[in-house]
Parts: sequence; C-alpha cells; structure tokens
Amino acid sequence: MLRGATVLYDQPPEFFRPALLEERHKLFCRIKQDMFKSNGPTDCISYGITTNDIQDPNTTLFTNKNSEDYHLKQNRHALIVSSTSWTPDEDFGILLEATMMYDRRVATLLDENDANGEHVLWKVINDGKTFSYPRLLFVIIGNDSIL
Repeated sequence: MLRGATVLYDQPPEFFRPALLEERHKLFCRIKQDMFKSNGPTDCISYGITTNDIQDPNTTLFTNKNSEDYHLKQNRHALIVSSTSWTPDEDFGILLEATMMYDRRVATLLDENDANGEHVLWKVINDGKTFSYPRLLFVIIGNDSIL
C-alpha cells in the first residue's frame, strides 16, 4: 500500500482558451500556402480552388472575412490535428481505420461512388450545397526525421 501518494490532474494553464475566430482566420491565412499543394485530381483540399482563392487574404478553407467580420464557411472541412513522434507505441492504424469507416459510411449515406471518377459530391459541395458530413482534413505534426 502506498502512503502519501498525491493525484496530479493534467489540466491546461488558466491562460489557455479557445482561439477567437479572427485568430483562427489569421492562422489559416498563414498556413494556407502549405495546405494547397495538390496531391492529384482527387485531392479534396485543392478541388475547385483557384489561384485567387489561395492569394485572397479574406478567405481560407475554413473562414471568410467580410469587412471586419469573420465567418466560418458553411461547407468547411473538419480539421483534425494530432502529433506523433512516429514511434512503434503510437498506433495510427486505429485513426486510419476509423477514417476509412467514416468515409465508407458517408459514401453509403450519400449514395456516392468514387469508383466512377466523377466525384459528384465534391462538385455539389463546391456549388454551395450543404451536407451534414464534412470532409476530413488531418494535420499530423511531429518529428519526421525517422520516416
């Protein structure tokens, strides 16, 4: 039996808070050049994006700025950020499998078949139609020197 053990709770400092929409917009503006590097014709980030979109300081994948007001985009991607050191004890296979399950479920619910190469869902989202199931955008940060 341990005597004198103290439980320490993992909590953020008092100054941590959710970022304001303006702060998020400015962050996304700073990193959007890196985000718009096309990975081919099925790249859901670059689909329908023009050079003007990339250079426009009033729009990002997630936000728009009108005058002095900031707004979240209606059909924005769901942003998932994770860190890793790519060591064997970090099983990203679980995350990848969950992502594939999500993709299959959404494709079934929306009767989408990417096998035909038409990417119908992306086209209608780009045209302004709203969907309850966002595209997922993963940002994985960490040490890649061991890859």
